[in-house]
Amino acid sequence: MQDVQVYDGLTLTQIRRRLHEIPEPGYEEFETQAQLLAWISTLPQDNIEVKTWRTGVLVMVRGTEAAGAGAEAGAGADVGTVGAGAGAGAEAGAGAGAEAGAGAGTVGAAGGAGFTIGYRTDIDGLPIVEETSYDFKSTHPGFMHACGHDMHMSIALGVLRHFAVHPPKQNLLMVFQPAEEGPGGAKPMLVSDEFNLWRPDMMLALHIAPEYPVGTIATREGLLFANTSELFIDLVGLGGHAAYPHRTRDMIVAGAHLITQLQSIVSRNVDPLDSAVVTIGKLTGGTKQNIIAETARLEGTIRTMSMTAMKAVKARIEALVKGIEVGFECKATIDYGANYTQVWNDSGLTQEFMEFVQGMGALDGLGERHQAQAEQKAEAQAIRQARGVTDTGGQLSVELVECGPAMTGEDFGDFLAKIPGFMFWLGVDTPYGLHHSKIEPNEGAIEVAVGLITRYIEWKCERGL
Repeated sequence: MQDVQVYDGLTLTQIRRRLHEIPEPGYEEFETQAQLLAWISTLPQDNIEVKTWRTGVLVMVRGTEAAGAGAEAGAGADVGTVGAGAGAGAEAGAGAGAEAGAGAGTVGAAGGAGFTIGYRTDIDGLPIVEETSYDFKSTHPGFMHACGHDMHMSIALGVLRHFAVHPPKQNLLMVFQPAEEGPGGAKPMLVSDEFNLWRPDMMLALHIAPEYPVGTIATREGLLFANTSELFIDLVGLGGHAAYPHRTRDMIVAGAHLITQLQSIVSRNVDPLDSAVVTIGKLTGGTKQNIIAETARLEGTIRTMSMTAMKAVKARIEALVKGIEVGFECKATIDYGANYTQVWNDSGLTQEFMEFVQGMGALDGLGERHQAQAEQKAEAQAIRQARGVTDTGGQLSVELVECGPAMTGEDFGDFLAKIPGFMFWLGVDTPYGLHHSKIEPNEGAIEVAVGLITRYIEWKCERGL
């Protein structure tokens, strides 16, 4: 399917396993960054340039026909600018457009000037104790790549290597972004000088999907992932001896009452035709069984399908917390932590990508499809042959699923709020879900993803924005 993908003698599967061993929390991905830079340094350097941003990495692959859009592409770009022909509407969430993701604007038509495609991967791990059957488990105690970021990075390295060896016609910016799991790396990277020097005109990314078989690509126009917000509530009362509860203000009791009240928000304060989730995943308080707790802390998450619902949920939380303060004679503080913008897929780009994926399956034994899609597949193959690319692994077999929106949170939404693009699910066929200590993604998905993404980028460079 693909050129043999190796970095310093390692296959992409071996690279994935090495990355799996070194999960690190957000903005502490020091070993990960160093390893990525070491591998990237083994690539042909004629057409690439590398920059670091905090613990992330940016790699510009200069296009062979991208005159005027080389290393300085996007320099001085306004944060709201989305590239040639994008026009107005670059401010995400402005006015009524917030619900429709209209802030990303519209991709303009291809013109004489070159353009830049951005591909983003996340690189951080999770604070989870690994329980897989692997013989390459995490070597960092208490941390694990349980959300597939090791797979994501390996795929991105495969795409990068392909285009370092076979430069694209247009510019390609590879973004290795830190801190997706928190506190959120996309938003600060988006406004950084390093990113804006090479600011892309469109962006794409993927996320592994345990529930889909290998070879399945799932996405949709519009809302793919929800708006999300962390939730931390601290209650402070008055501790004391368990034998004298009347002299205390018990925060375990206050916290228990608050948790029960919070469960009424979705059923009674959110439009039934909208969707929201309020989950308290952790309650801490107290020190000993015969000491009444002076403090308690609730930790949870909020997820909504609209910003209207998010505002309504937060307003109701604040009202309920004020009631707890009065009813239990305590003090309370609320911290919403990291807030991630919904992942809103640009309609035109997503529809075009979905048709491209269908075309890839049209000639690969996945059933007869529309003739135009078959022609699109033939066009992509012709482009590849003209570039001198030899596919050693056979034909690419993919199947498209038009999925529904998910309550998953992803800070890639911050990029898509400013730059048009899309995200899609990549099937990895494992019984355990994301963030599970036993998740073992099928590594065969790496080859599928690299094959699909390289073909799409080649085709998009020919087709234009």
